[in-house]
Amino acid sequence: MVWTGKVETADGSAVPFVLAMKRPSKTRFEIHKQGQVQLRAFDGKVGWKLRPGRNGSPDLQDYTPEEVAFARDGQGFDGPLIDYRAKGNDIRYAGVETIDGRRAYRLNVKLPSGALQSYWLDAKTFLEIKYERASRGSGGRAAVVTVYCRNYQSVNGLQFPSVLETSGGAQGNKLLIEKFLVNPPLEDRQFSKPVGHVQRRHDTNSGPRPAAGADEP
Repeated sequence: MVWTGKVETADGSAVPFVLAMKRPSKTRFEIHKQGQVQLRAFDGKVGWKLRPGRNGSPDLQDYTPEEVAFARDGQGFDGPLIDYRAKGNDIRYAGVETIDGRRAYRLNVKLPSGALQSYWLDAKTFLEIKYERASRGSGGRAAVVTVYCRNYQSVNGLQFPSVLETSGGAQGNKLLIEKFLVNPPLEDRQFSKPVGHVQRRHDTNSGPRPAAGADEP
């Protein structure tokens, strides 16, 4: 799948984004701002990010171990609920709660990695209203990333949220999804780490960065 739209940040600015996803767990998230591209990608095993360097040239970095773990625990765009037994996930029903004025079933999920996640499903539609995932920032501090799924739209018989509002981690943001492409041609090389760029590994001195996965859905 490919989603395109705008990222609305806490300061009220909005910048275009492109999110490409391919089974089983490949993702590529691009933000276009002031003529420059910031990019995060994961090929199922290796994650990398590309952002403008201080001298203006692209700066390529590997994911930190925390970011790799966060990406793996996402379990692709199917998430941990679909085929949960085959994925080795343990799911427990945790009662009914009210989310945004709607009754929702809470499911607590334990992944094979030991990571814990929670999902709230609308009691009428069974669509996801909200989910929470544990995360760690660049300094190793624990955080909880919360994502609200709103304004579902039907595309090719599938239901997609057109608004994903994230809080937690370093800062919150809102993805306003304007277009959904289902089964477009995507090559594996689009998710692979490029060559030919100056690369730094786990640099903690290049300025602030979000918690692992905090700028992704």
